[in-house]
Amino acid sequence: MARVSWGRRIVCGCVAAAVACAIGTSVGRAEKGTAADEADIRKVMVQGADAFNRGDAASAAAVYADDADLVNVRGDHLQGKAAIESGLARAFSTRYKGARMTRGEVDIRFLRPDVALAYVTNEIAVTGEGAPAVHRELGLRVFVKEGGAWRIAALHNTPLPAK
Repeated sequence: MARVSWGRRIVCGCVAAAVACAIGTSVGRAEKGTAADEADIRKVMVQGADAFNRGDAASAAAVYADDADLVNVRGDHLQGKAAIESGLARAFSTRYKGARMTRGEVDIRFLRPDVALAYVTNEIAVTGEGAPAVHRELGLRVFVKEGGAWRIAALHNTPLPAK
């Protein structure tokens, strides 16, 4: 086993302490967004849900950033707003035809003034082919504020057990 000098141990220890401090101050301390920012994020979620309930893929995709990622409850990974719109259009014409989304709990946490996480529970009543009649999901949305507007940069949905 190679011996490490005390000087090298001290330098490595200092580097490790500096990294731990940097992580602790940037990750452990969430910065607050404003009440107006939280209200704007909630409006974006309402716009998306309303478009979903109308089966309007273009409007539902409009709440996403151009380079957004979406992973649905089936594990499909859609990359980019155009792919998200196309995927939603397919879903609205088949398994989500006539579907209704009911929003449950919403928990928003700001990582920075321009980045927020939103944990959202939804219940979706489905009448389309190949889908259960009702399913529940927990979604994690990453919101980014660009040019004064909040958009979804990433969304990942996970199925929840039936009530």
